[in-house]
Amino acid sequence: MLDPKRAIISIIFVVSMACTLVFAFFLDSKILIIISICVQFSSLVWYVLSYIPYGRQMCKKCLKACCCGGDSDEKSSPII
Repeated sequence: MLDPKRAIISIIFVVSMACTLVFAFFLDSKILIIISICVQFSSLVWYVLSYIPYGRQMCKKCLKACCCGGDSDEKSSPII
């Protein structure tokens, strides 16, 4: 967890776990709990992907293809 490649995401994960507990027990804010859980899950997935060779790069490319419509370098011909 203290590897420089994983340290920041580890800190984000631990802080989001603590925030989830604080929001649940002291603030009782459902929206903040949901946001904190989403951050916690995302940081856990990103942490796990760091152990898979080229896992983070693959995830970035997949998300870019899904969200941004793929590479802009590719020229597609119109369908007739």
